[in-house]
Amino acid sequence: MIMQPGTKIQTLREEKKISIEELAQAVHLDVEQLQKIESEAVAPSLGVLIKVARALGVRLGTFLDDQLNTGAVISRKGDEQASVSMSNVEASKHDKLAFFSLARQKSDRHMEPFLVEITPGKPTNPLASTHE
Repeated sequence: MIMQPGTKIQTLREEKKISIEELAQAVHLDVEQLQKIESEAVAPSLGVLIKVARALGVRLGTFLDDQLNTGAVISRKGDEQASVSMSNVEASKHDKLAFFSLARQKSDRHMEPFLVEITPGKPTNPLASTHE
């Protein structure tokens, strides 16, 4: 089920045991306006979503993700998602690296954990790099 931003705001607010009055005060909105947002009567502006995200301690994308999943995510071998491409014009140089998302279904993440699979191969550039 896809949750709308207002419904997500209400769900997160209730999970964190924050009253609608406290949240309205924290984001400088009238209680009535916040009630309209939570009931999906009006759509919140991006500025309001940013303020609400900060007040609730979540990332902005939490309100835009398709599904709300605030609990822990357990990743097991074989559960990894399809490889993520991080390619550019030099993609052929990096074809020995495959990135697998470990928490794609987690909506309130602040970092993206990946499993990196490195395929052995012969060096394509025999010149080693050095650092000063």
